[in-house]
Amino acid sequence: MSFLRELYKTEEQSSMGRFILIILGILLLVGLLIPDFQPNESREQIYTISGLSTKYNDRAEVTHFLNSIKNNNGYLILGTSETTSLPGGNYYDFLNSDEDLSEMGFSVLAGAGRTCGNYIPILLAHQEEVRGLNLIYFVNPVYWRKDLCEVNLDYGQRYLNYYMTTKPDLSEEEEKKFYSPITEYQAELNPAIKASESIEYLIRSLFRNYNFDLKYGFLGNDLEETLTLVKNKESLKFSEHDYQNRLTSIDTVFNIQESFTHKDWFKPINEKVNYRTEEIEAFIAVCKELEVEVTFVLGPTNERFIEAYSSSSLEGYQNVSENIEMLLEEGGVTYIDAREINSELGAFSDHQHHSTYGAFLIYQLIKKKIYEEKK
Repeated sequence: MSFLRELYKTEEQSSMGRFILIILGILLLVGLLIPDFQPNESREQIYTISGLSTKYNDRAEVTHFLNSIKNNNGYLILGTSETTSLPGGNYYDFLNSDEDLSEMGFSVLAGAGRTCGNYIPILLAHQEEVRGLNLIYFVNPVYWRKDLCEVNLDYGQRYLNYYMTTKPDLSEEEEKKFYSPITEYQAELNPAIKASESIEYLIRSLFRNYNFDLKYGFLGNDLEETLTLVKNKESLKFSEHDYQNRLTSIDTVFNIQESFTHKDWFKPINEKVNYRTEEIEAFIAVCKELEVEVTFVLGPTNERFIEAYSSSSLEGYQNVSENIEMLLEEGGVTYIDAREINSELGAFSDHQHHSTYGAFLIYQLIKKKIYEEKK
């Protein structure tokens, strides 16, 4: 321990350093001895789980979540910022409130920049759980715009941990087919980030022994009490009165909420970069390989806004939407075309996100598709 005396300069500080190292060593040893806790099968469908659980693949929680969806004949909805919560309810909230769909529930994982490539590692890490899973992915064409169309480290580090993404055991051919968006992302990370995220993963794994395995296993706390269940979500309706109220608070020229004052956030499409297209191709390939029952929603774009603010950019948005549709057709996957609300008055809250009214219209399209598939 002479290095501690050199490091801390005084005997008192050196003693404190030894004490801290001993305590950490004991915690590490005890933590490793705590057995993994495996939750019982959930009888109710879980609405969502923390993004950290998928980022670090907290296996027990993610397995529990996915099995709860499959066991209840439910759907898992994935998406980006348009699929996060809305004050008046988003499309999955209307789906969960529909009595005609009461025999199934709709769970959700979403976040700004959480494009389909970010979900690939967790699907591959839970192949048995996702096999046969009903999944809906919302494609937002704005991710082809010039500032979002390439690998985005900020978004990637928000939803991915480098160490977790190194886990899949894939052949060279499989890696090229299923994992190219992730390998391109990994290539952008410097060695320091890779090392720090790997250490972060291992530290979380250790503390997980205490805040999950010990808490719910040895101490017997009820895991279900900490989770939000689909059945507990508030029931929603949208009426003609709600629509008329909405029209009083929007800018009818730009088709946005009057309170939205950042029109300059709009960016044109970059039609030359193929990263987002490759991302969808890889996602489709993974879903087919794992027998995931995936349905895509081809999201709408606010064409009234684009025409009013930058009419020369409209063709780029229309082209990328057509290319996405062609990609889905060629991939042989089921999709719902929500472009019919592109110019719907009141359907958007800003230049790229639908409003609660837009969500209501999207919900109706999804419900129609589900009914068609049940026939």
